Order: sequence, then C-alpha cells, then structure tokens
Amino acid sequence: MNEAIYGIKQQLAAVPLGQVVIEKHQIADKKPFLTEHNLQAAVDDLGKGKILTYELWPGVELSFRTYQAKQLFFCHNHLEQKIIEINHCRLGRIGWNMQNGGALYLGEGDMSLHDMNSCKHSQIAFPSDYYQGLYLSIDVKKADQVMETLMPDGACWRQVYEKYCRLSQNKATTFLRTARIENLFEVLYEVPEELMLPYARLKLQELLLYLLYAPDKPLLVNQYSASQVDTVKKVHDKLVDNLNKHYTIAALANEFLLNQTTLKAAFKRVYGQPIASHLRKHRMEYAKKILAETNKPLAQIAQEIGYASQSKFSQSFKQTYGQTPSSYRLLLRKEEQNA
Repeated sequence: MNEAIYGIKQQLAAVPLGQVVIEKHQIADKKPFLTEHNLQAAVDDLGKGKILTYELWPGVELSFRTYQAKQLFFCHNHLEQKIIEINHCRLGRIGWNMQNGGALYLGEGDMSLHDMNSCKHSQIAFPSDYYQGLYLSIDVKKADQVMETLMPDGACWRQVYEKYCRLSQNKATTFLRTARIENLFEVLYEVPEELMLPYARLKLQELLLYLLYAPDKPLLVNQYSASQVDTVKKVHDKLVDNLNKHYTIAALANEFLLNQTTLKAAFKRVYGQPIASHLRKHRMEYAKKILAETNKPLAQIAQEIGYASQSKFSQSFKQTYGQTPSSYRLLLRKEEQNA
C-alpha cells in the first residue's frame, strides 16, 4: 500500500464512514469564525474525513484537513466582509468548481488563493480518492488589526486581497509547487501540538510577505470551465470502466466534443498525469487486486486489462512494482500461509 494512503487511513481509522469530524482549538470563549458562519462539510457514504482547526488570531483560522473520499460537499453562509481563503495540497489532489463557472484543481505542493465567497457552495472532488492539506481563512479587517503591531513596514492582508482577489475578479490564483512554498507549509504538518500556535503565527507572517513580494509567477486558474472538467471526468470514467479496450485521443475528443489539446491538458490538470500514464496506473492497480484475490491465469488478467500478451503485461507490472506478477502472487500466498 502506498505510504501516503496508509498514513491517511491510520489518521482516519476511528472516524465512522460517512462522517467528517471537526476538532477545534480556539483562543477565546466564543464560536470560531467558520462555525459562526454555518460551516458544513459532508462526504459521500463511503468516505470519511477529519478537520483540525486552530484559531491563530481573531478572524484568522488554520485548518488541517484529511479525507479518504471521492467527494465532499462544503458550504458556508455568504460573507459580507473580505475573507481570503488559502489552500495548500500536501497529499493527493483536490478540485472544485468556482462561482464564476471556472474549475480549480490542486496537485501535491500547489497552493491557491481566492475570495471565500467564490466557492461558498462547493462540490469538492478528490481525484486520488484521498487528500491531506491545510486551509487558511483570513478576515482582512481583523487580521490587519493584528498586523499593524507585527509588520511595521506596512505589509497587510488588504494588499494581498487587492492583488489577488479584487483585481482578478474572484478568480482563483494558483501557485504551482516550488521549494519556497514547501518551506512555507511543510513544518506545520509535523510541528508538535504545543508549538503549533507560535509556529503557525510566524508562518502566517512569512506567507504574507511571500504573497506580496514573491518572485514566483502565479498561475491564474479558470483555464478550464466547470463543464470541460465534467467532460474530462466522463472520459476518465469511460477509460477506467473499459480497461481491456484502447481508445485514441482523437476518438475520445470526437466522442466527447472536446479539442484534443484541451482534453490532454485538462485531464492532466485534474488527475495529475497524462492519460496514458494514468490509465496504466489503473491497469496495474486492478491487476494487483486480481492477483491477490483470485487464481486467474496471468494470460487472462493480461487480456482483461488490455495487454496483447502475458509477456507485455508481466514486463509492465515489473516496471511498476519491481517484481513479476507471478512472483508477487507467490509472495502473497506464502504470507497467507504464515499468517
């Protein structure tokens, strides 16, 4: 099992299916910001999730979010004040449709920023079926009252809002993975509980400076519309449901009425891999499952997942997992006998 997936399953082991557990750490005896504005989060019946929230200052909340699910419904009331929402994806992938009809997708290490009202009622997708990341909500007015004493040079969140939210007309701005972004966030996933508040407050100031003066060029998302992303998901489902068949990009683009270049680029943005690589991953995962659960001949498994011969299937399996299918099955059987 992939180490990342195993770690997420361990974190969520005590969470019942179909539920999202929210744990709050606040600095004042009042409702945290998101709770006050009717935050609701619900996963599908076979999914589960956990949200660990810290109030860093009044109006500033940091949440660590872990999900093992295909999708999440997330909503909150309309907000009259200026609220910046920042997401960082650590593991898996996450995507959702924005209010203006665009689609936002983050891969591992990516960061996004937008006005919170841009996605107040969102159907969030997890293309990898799991996700771990952090989420910041920043009330610009309240946060800047704190920043006045911490940032004597005048740096404030209002400047960030003007730069990325108002001027981009509520489109999401994405920063693709860089070493700088990794340095901003990675320590927060590992810091001891007793040090979380001081560490997170320092990192928030560092993040503010990064967003105002960063040399990295952000990517303004909404390259693809929500309808195009929905079409890509239909293409994905067709491919995964028919692993024994082979389709050309031209045939898929013609069937789903999508430009070939757009199909390839949007598919990679949503699923993090080119079509061929992603499909190969699914074929290998399916083969691994069948090898473990059945005694089907290798030639039959090869045929079921679209390989012209057993030898080509064995070669691909070994390139992926470092051992042949027959060796993998033999190892599993020995482990079962010794159990």
